[in-house]
Amino acid sequence: MSVDRRALAGALWSRRFVIAVVAIALIAAGLVLAATPRSKTAAATSKPASTVTATHAARKYVYLTFDDGPSTYTPQVLKILRAYGARATFFEIGQNVARYPYLTRRVYQQGNSVQNHTWSHPDLRHVSAAVFRSQVQ
Repeated sequence: MSVDRRALAGALWSRRFVIAVVAIALIAAGLVLAATPRSKTAAATSKPASTVTATHAARKYVYLTFDDGPSTYTPQVLKILRAYGARATFFEIGQNVARYPYLTRRVYQQGNSVQNHTWSHPDLRHVSAAVFRSQVQ
C-alpha cells in the first residue's frame, strides 16, 4: 500500500488550519466579550437608518458561524467551542446532514444553533423557482 505523502501533508495542514482559525476566532470573541464600552458608540448616539435599530449594548458580541457542514471537521470544532464555553450557528447542507446525522445531533445537543443551508448548495441565483423551493424546504 502506497501512501501519497503530499496528500497526507495537505490533509494534515488543512486540519490544523481549520483548528487554528476556530481557536483564533474564539480567542478574539473572548477578548471582545471581556471589553467594556467606554462610551456610547456612534451608532447608538446617531439617528438610526430606517431599517436598522440602534441600541446601546452593555456588552459586545461576536457571532461564530460555520457553513457547509456537518463534516469530518465538525467534532474538532465542537471540541474547541466546548473548551471555550462558546456557542455557534452551524449552517448545514441537507446532503451532509443525511450523511452525518449524528454530527448534527451533537451540534444541537451541545447548545448550538442548526440552520438550513440548502440541500446541495447550488447557486440559487441561477435556478428555477421550483428548484429554489426544493432546496430550502
